[in-house]
Amino acid sequence: MRGISLQNLPHRAIVAVTYTAPWNRWSTDLSLYYVGESGSPFTYRAWGENRRGDLNADGSNINDPIYVPRSALDTTEIRFSGISDSLGADTSATAQADHVRKQQNAFQRFIQETACLRRQRGRILERHSCREPWTHTMIAALRQRVPLGDRALEVELDAFNVLNMLSSRWGLYRIAEPRLLEHVRQTPGSSQTSQPIFRFNAARPKRTVLQPESTFQLQLAIRYRF
Repeated sequence: MRGISLQNLPHRAIVAVTYTAPWNRWSTDLSLYYVGESGSPFTYRAWGENRRGDLNADGSNINDPIYVPRSALDTTEIRFSGISDSLGADTSATAQADHVRKQQNAFQRFIQETACLRRQRGRILERHSCREPWTHTMIAALRQRVPLGDRALEVELDAFNVLNMLSSRWGLYRIAEPRLLEHVRQTPGSSQTSQPIFRFNAARPKRTVLQPESTFQLQLAIRYRF
């Protein structure tokens, strides 16, 4: 069966530049190394707790791609739960209807704003057909050689993720949050007619920034050559 590999990274750009200062005895080099590449593919999934979320009955509730409705407002295509888990929440019919309407509108906007969902309306999402944002990183290295007779001392300063050092908005490594729809229960009826009921949390972030990979770091190395 043909499909998109989880390791698929179709585009990558690499630029490496080194400048050597024009003096002979005190050698000085400055190197810049840039890498930009496509984000990793992923699949928006349904999930659940207490044995819920296994929409295709394969024994796992963490690997089921979602169905993308033509319209999130159409209850024949997708249903949302109006019941809140918050203690003391208003559970009246009016409050539940309002909660459902907010989820419908939010999910409709989410589909419209997400290209991989927008182009697959009316069918189950193809595996690995969504993609995380491009990543950009740059490394700079400054090397200074200090001659000591027939020996030398070398000092090197490396700056990892220079882009983030220039701006806190650059050089971020962002990964997707693929768990999109929480399966909370089913409508009454047989397995052929029953519909899953979901909960959509519009406040949940679409992506998570991995801090260790996204912040700049400095490294100082000293070598004595003899």
